[in-house]
Amino acid sequence: MAIHAAKARFPAAAALTVLALFLQAAGARAQSVPHSILILPSPEPFSLSARDAQQAIDMIRSVGLLEFWDGKGQARIVAVRRLWAVFTGYDPRIFAGHRRRYDLVLNGRAMDWDHLYIEYGGGMVNLRALFTYRNQYPPDDLNYRMPPDF
Repeated sequence: MAIHAAKARFPAAAALTVLALFLQAAGARAQSVPHSILILPSPEPFSLSARDAQQAIDMIRSVGLLEFWDGKGQARIVAVRRLWAVFTGYDPRIFAGHRRRYDLVLNGRAMDWDHLYIEYGGGMVNLRALFTYRNQYPPDDLNYRMPPDF
């Protein structure tokens, strides 16, 4: 009986009005955040959080081969023989939980994130583009995918 009385005092139209006001206030709050806080450049030099470093290692090891392409000429195959992460430091500018930064070492050399590609989603995708966060943008001159004829 009490539930029916509450429904009568708080009709569906009032509930929709409250929801609309809430959404409008949330939108106004989101618009008041400066654009520079929402979209950030990716770290330079490029680095990963611990979780992303482990995911990258697992993905690269499972494929076993990468392609190196500098945007000119033919790509060359790089066999993954040894791959590990190294701690590069602490970056207080990055959001909490991701401030400890790591880089990958491939076959004894620092990972060349801008020129290494992995087979992903039916094509060859740049590793840096693949591991750039949703709220970050990669460098302007980065080729996200290799052309299919390489």
